[in-house]
Amino acid sequence: MGDIKLKLNKFKEAESYYKKAIAIKQEARNQNSFSDWIELNKLGRLKLEEGNIKEAAVFIEQAITKYKEKNNDISWKIIYNLSLLYKQKREYKQAE
Repeated sequence: MGDIKLKLNKFKEAESYYKKAIAIKQEARNQNSFSDWIELNKLGRLKLEEGNIKEAAVFIEQAITKYKEKNNDISWKIIYNLSLLYKQKREYKQAE
């Protein structure tokens, strides 16, 4: 639902769905879930769409941290959003 709401530019509703997904996963496992990186990354993208670079950076960093808990690298999905973040900050070398 969050993805659909994001595509419809209904940012607040999308954000609510992503945060609910994280809460449900955490409750089901009674702890933080490794897969939370997916929703955190989506929240970062949502904040980029809203033009909120500062909050986007926070969510993307959290996604990176979560992903690295189980992997030695970073998902291409996170890298893509990270490059968009750098582009919006006009840090083109970093974006590249």
